[in-house]
Amino acid sequence: MGLSRDEIVSFSNITDGGSITRMLEELEQCGFIRSYYGFYKKQRDKIYQLKDMNDNLRKKYASFISETKTRKTVHTTMITTFGVKRNQYWGNIQSEVKMDDLFEI
Repeated sequence: MGLSRDEIVSFSNITDGGSITRMLEELEQCGFIRSYYGFYKKQRDKIYQLKDMNDNLRKKYASFISETKTRKTVHTTMITTFGVKRNQYWGNIQSEVKMDDLFEI
């Protein structure tokens, strides 16, 4: 199960254009979503699914510590447009930066 690009545009009230394509590509490159083609579908008819964000973040966290060999504390910080949803995974996030925070004086 998942949503098509058109369904995402409809539900999110994001204008249909190049920016939604770029956002979906970036989310996929970061490992937050995955895409696949249904049978007999065109590229524009991709289906997008959320990945298990908690598992994904834990793997990235462990990989960062392993690669950098840091012995210091690592904080998971989410940089988002509207903030992070407070759900069962919220406890794994130490801080968040919202778009409005970037424009405060």
